[in-house]
This record gives sequence, structure tokens and C-alpha cells, in this order.
Amino acid sequence: ELMSGIDAEAGAEQTMIINLLPHPAMALWPGLKQLTGFDIIQKRFKDMEDFIKPYLDQHKESLDLEEPEDFMDLMLQEVAKTQDPNSSFHGDVGHSAIFNNMIDLFLAGMETTSSALLWTILYLLHHPDIQTRVHEELDRVVGRDKSPSLEDKNHLHFNNAVLHESFRVTSFVPMSVPHYALEEVKVRQFVIPKGSVVLPSLYHVMHNPKRFPNPAKFD
Repeated sequence: ELMSGIDAEAGAEQTMIINLLPHPAMALWPGLKQLTGFDIIQKRFKDMEDFIKPYLDQHKESLDLEEPEDFMDLMLQEVAKTQDPNSSFHGDVGHSAIFNNMIDLFLAGMETTSSALLWTILYLLHHPDIQTRVHEELDRVVGRDKSPSLEDKNHLHFNNAVLHESFRVTSFVPMSVPHYALEEVKVRQFVIPKGSVVLPSLYHVMHNPKRFPNPAKFD
């Protein structure tokens, strides 16, 4: 619910408004913050911090520096032993890094995985013939006595193809991460000035009709 609120309440319209501003930092100005939806995003991330904080406090109380039990313990262990003030694990900066990493796990690690599975299941429901072939390959390669593992991946050719095609058609992460041009770059007839922020469109790559004759079709 916390994560879906970010997409639902601060979407494409707000992004378009930000692009029209003379400088991106203006999106944080009073009034403009509400217009661009940044206030909603800030509140959502604050809600996520409030959700994570009790678990972090519990880990701080039970932390054994000699025997960390999970990822959060390992992060707290690193913060506890770091003396370099320039390190991202030092002091308050280190504790902020823990929050940021937990949020990353929620956004990039959980939401994308669940969305990918849901879309793939939906496509299989609409293509029972493909669903049958997926099942047959799993029975033939893995068998019915155990669950699939990474060791089986290289032998599940059809299953891999189905997953890749599901990711391609859905493109539920339509944009890649921002890149910064350290120098002026020329790409064909286009010039990317030094200092530009480039945001690649994965959707357009995955739906390029020159590469995929029926880009919107799951096949």
C-alpha cells in the first residue's frame, strides 16, 4: 500500500510539470512542491521510514556484533565499527544508509519481483498452450519431487524465454536509472551536452517495431 501510493498519487502529470521548470530544485519550493507532487512522495517515504523504524530499533536492542543474524544486523555492525567520518557507514549517515537500503529492498527488490510474477501469471492464463509447455519443461528438467533451483536455469530454455517475453511486453519499469554525461557525446545526429542527465527509455527499446514485429503482442 505504501509503495503503490507513490505511483498512484504522483504520476506522469507531475513529472511533466517538473520538466517544465527552469531548474529541478524548484520542485521543492512551497506551492510548487504541492503542484509537482513532491509533498506526496516525501510523505510516502516518511511513512516507509516509520514502518521500518520499529524493526530497526528491535535489531539495535538484540544486536550481537559477533554473530549478526541478518542483513540489517550486518549494516548495524558496519556502522558500529566505522570510524572514518567520510564513510557512508559513519554515525548518523550510516543509520540513514540503513533506512535507504531497506527502502531500496522494498521498492526495487519486492515490488518489481511481485509485479513481474503477477504479469507473467496473467499472460499464462491468457495463453494456456504456453502454460502447458512451461509445465512440461519443468516436469522434464526438474521433475515433480523438488522445486526448481538456479542450477536448473540454464536447462529451462522455454521457461527463460517466457519470462523474458513477459518482462519485454509489460515493461513495468519503463525508464532506466539516470546517467550523467561527463563529456559531450554525439549519438548519430544527436549531441548530448556535457553535464546533461540522460534517462533512457527501456519501454521504447522493448517495443521497437524494427526489433519486434508485433511489439505489443506476447509471443
